[in-house]
Amino acid sequence: MKNIIIITVLVLLLFVPFTGKIALFDWDEANFAEISREMIVRGDWSEMTINYEPFHEKPPLFFWLQAVTMKTFGINEFSARFPNILMAILTLSLLFLAGKKLKGNSFGWLWVLCFGGSFLPQFYFRFGIIDPLFNLLNFISVLFIFYALNDERGKVYKWAISGLAAGLSVMTKGPAGLLLIVLPVVVYLLFQRKYKKIKIYQPFFWLAACMLPSAIWFLFSHHEGLFLKDFLQRNIELLTNADAGHGGFFLYHWLVVFAGMFPLSILVFYSFRQKKEKDSDFSLLMKILLLTVLIVFTLVRTKIVHYSSLAYLPLSWLVAESMENIRHSKSVLPVFLSVTAKIFAVLAGLMMMSAIILLKFRSQLIDWTDDIFIRECLLAEADWNNQILITTIVLAVIFVATIWLWINKPFSMKLFYLNLAVVLLISQWFWIVLLPQVQKHTQGAVVEFSKSVSGNEPYIITMGHKSYLPYFYGKVKEDKDFKGKNKYEVLLTPVRKKLYIISKSDKAAEIAEMYNLEEVYRKNGWVFMIRKFDISE
Repeated sequence: MKNIIIITVLVLLLFVPFTGKIALFDWDEANFAEISREMIVRGDWSEMTINYEPFHEKPPLFFWLQAVTMKTFGINEFSARFPNILMAILTLSLLFLAGKKLKGNSFGWLWVLCFGGSFLPQFYFRFGIIDPLFNLLNFISVLFIFYALNDERGKVYKWAISGLAAGLSVMTKGPAGLLLIVLPVVVYLLFQRKYKKIKIYQPFFWLAACMLPSAIWFLFSHHEGLFLKDFLQRNIELLTNADAGHGGFFLYHWLVVFAGMFPLSILVFYSFRQKKEKDSDFSLLMKILLLTVLIVFTLVRTKIVHYSSLAYLPLSWLVAESMENIRHSKSVLPVFLSVTAKIFAVLAGLMMMSAIILLKFRSQLIDWTDDIFIRECLLAEADWNNQILITTIVLAVIFVATIWLWINKPFSMKLFYLNLAVVLLISQWFWIVLLPQVQKHTQGAVVEFSKSVSGNEPYIITMGHKSYLPYFYGKVKEDKDFKGKNKYEVLLTPVRKKLYIISKSDKAAEIAEMYNLEEVYRKNGWVFMIRKFDISE
């Protein structure tokens, strides 16, 4: 219990401060937070809507968690992100307990540090997205099947816990969770011939527990099967087509996963170099789970960075195990791994420095593009002062230096802790200092405008691009005049409230002329307009 309390305190200290100080990000964060806000506004938690139209792309579990925190802490950024702070506590606690059970107390902590001290796992817990909950439930399901298979008595409650976690995973993101659970477990069973230990009634307990959450929801909801039809259609589209703005090259997720846990991810190659007979049962399962996630999302046409985030859980186990083996043998990394890690570290450091230098001297870049919108975004009034520039460059240099030191002595725990501290420091610096400035170039003006008109009970639409920010920050309410109409029909519909339109600057003139709109003002590449004709009485 003491260790769990320590994990809880550390997570709260690391994630709670400044969580609500940064605006939500389009698309996913703003989309999900708006769905949860509309649940509260409508007073109906059985159905999801976005802009008060049915939303059937995701099941409701995560939105229920967000809605609960919004009812508790208010409708704001902190509430939208707080569920994932809880997921951080639960996930790290689970890793500690599982690591302790399988390999001892010290390994439990090592697993926690490898996972929680890496860049992308940290950032996932800071954002109001579905994946941390989805990943936790999937991992619980796989873990408890492993426990059940390796328990001489194969206790039924372990099968039931696994099934319930799988069912809740389906309630979080749909049946994709079942694929990520069942596929690696089946491969593991075939490899280890563990299927012989399964008693015929045990899978039925798993299946019953799995079906329970969805059955309860369908019983009390009133979507009459429309949700299931739309949900399946949308997910087939994501599997077979690259969603708008979310394409990517074939090995996209392999690079994302490697970079997201760098430099520790370099050790996964060390793990795969081990002979199969040296693998523990659980290590084999983790390798299968890691490869399953990477292969499945490589085949999926839509490429989004957090799709493959489940991979960090098995990857961190393999990294921690490799670290333990290297520490005990006091061995060094093979030359090709050492050189690869050092080159990647230098490239990462140069990218950090280049990005901050380009933003500092962005006014010199506008002649490189003819895109009006990009030019105006670059010229936004962000404060890229010398202190930010110098501090970021210094952090980049320290990051590269600590990686080089650790790569030369991977068995040194002092260098591991130093590297961990640098990663945590850079993550905090990025969240607290850099991201607020970046938002000024991207969506800051949209958030500012939406907040400014929120007291007027406005109706806001976007033209020429998609955004969920105006709904959330404009506190848009349901309007029967617009029910069931697309944005083009809305522009031609007389209503009893002000209708605002947001467009990118390169498309605003054409849209304003076409629909008889009047410009209110423009800022940082965005143009804010209002419809000219009178509001109906």
